[in-house]
Amino acid sequence: MSGAVNWLLDLLFPPKCVFCGKLLSRGELGFCGRCQKELPWLEGAAAERTGEFFELCASPLAYRDLVRDSIRRYKFKGRQGYHKTYGRLV
Repeated sequence: MSGAVNWLLDLLFPPKCVFCGKLLSRGELGFCGRCQKELPWLEGAAAERTGEFFELCASPLAYRDLVRDSIRRYKFKGRQGYHKTYGRLV
């Protein structure tokens, strides 16, 4: 889409943080600065899991609190636009 169309869409439907719902400031993509600092980030071995039906699953965030609520909104309440932010995180 063109810059003008994106600008108009942002004006009519301001982008919000996929985790806390706060309006995003200019330059923030998908989630706000506060969530960037406070989310339960995982690193190294803590971010990796193996299982019976898969060899490796990696996750940048622990599945709890705001993260769990956000994923539930995505899966069960039709917040399809969240996929862009989740994709960038992975």
